[in-house]
Amino acid sequence: MGFYLIKTKAGLFSPMDDSDYEASKKIAVGSVVKASQARNYQFLKKAMALLKLGHENQNDIASFEVYRKLITIRAGFFDLEGGYSLPHSLAFDKMSSEVFERWFTATLEVISQDTQTAPSIIQREIEGFY
Repeated sequence: MGFYLIKTKAGLFSPMDDSDYEASKKIAVGSVVKASQARNYQFLKKAMALLKLGHENQNDIASFEVYRKLITIRAGFFDLEGGYSLPHSLAFDKMSSEVFERWFTATLEVISQDTQTAPSIIQREIEGFY
């Protein structure tokens, strides 16, 4: 179980949204919780907008989740296991900010090639979606 906290101006931590609040209610009062700073949430939203744009501009793969995994593999972020390519997880706790930025750049290049659209044009296109 995990949830996100946001630091308020008063220096206190509060659940980030309603689902995080609901998850936090399961923790007993007085419990100690270990927290760490999450990746930039806005950058994650930008990355999801990039994937959505790529998915919407192709006709071969119906499932967004399958598309995300295949693009991640094509961008070079995978492990070989038993002769199969398994995509790296994009989860906050599985990929550091630095690796996520490299993943984004590589993914942008793959989608740029697939759509035959310059990366700068794609970047402008997704600006309004995060």
